[in-house]
Amino acid sequence: MDMSKYIKMYVSESQDRLQRMDGLLLTLEQDGADRGAIDTLFREAHSIKGMSASMGYEELAKISHRMEDFLERYRGGKGAVERSGVDLLFEGVDLLRRAVEEIAAGSAPTLT
Repeated sequence: MDMSKYIKMYVSESQDRLQRMDGLLLTLEQDGADRGAIDTLFREAHSIKGMSASMGYEELAKISHRMEDFLERYRGGKGAVERSGVDLLFEGVDLLRRAVEEIAAGSAPTLT
């Protein structure tokens, strides 16, 4: 199946989700135990993972999956995300954002 016709939609939706994730991470910087922010971040990472896998961007799906795994540790009241964890999540979002920008520019995404 030719997925090229879906790239623009993938890029747009991914950029929206990554922007929301930035805002949620700012919330977690202030309160690492914010359940709503943790759960919503998890769902955003889950959505990006699914979209990326569907489009064949397996490396982006792996990064998103790792972010999900990290956030799962804190779901359901299992503690607060420390500043170092928030920083790690910001790095993941930045990595995904650069890859999505490369896709938008017509290049293959690099994850370095």
